[in-house]
Amino acid sequence: MPTLEAIVDAWFSKAIEVYPEAARRGMTQSSDRFLNPVAATLRESLTILARELAGDMDEGAVASALDAIVRVRAVQDCTPEQALGFVPQLLELIRGRQAEAQFPELEVRLHPLEVAAARQYALCKEDIARVRSREAQRLQRLQPWMRQTL
Repeated sequence: MPTLEAIVDAWFSKAIEVYPEAARRGMTQSSDRFLNPVAATLRESLTILARELAGDMDEGAVASALDAIVRVRAVQDCTPEQALGFVPQLLELIRGRQAEAQFPELEVRLHPLEVAAARQYALCKEDIARVRSREAQRLQRLQPWMRQTL
């Protein structure tokens, strides 16, 4: 039976497949939070999610870990399927490694996680659109002033 750490390592490897080869190499070479914040956040959050899915499902820990992953992916150039694909990847990994016994009621627990990830992703995308709109409006207001100074 694979350890939780081995499952997280495999999950991390699957989750970073959405990135270009050079980025994936960088993500696997350094786990330093300052040198590689995206990889560190992803690994830490996947570890929390795996631990909670295998255990008591602390809603606060799950929500926090999910939020960290989704926020990063929402600002990156990923499709929604790529951004949220890390959730169903765990089910595939667990089945492939025959580790279902370590994750009680996995399918029942994963479905709300998928829904929550999709909801959080949509909220993040709305926030990004709002920020871009405000920035465009701000630049539009500055254009007359910029023309005068040039």
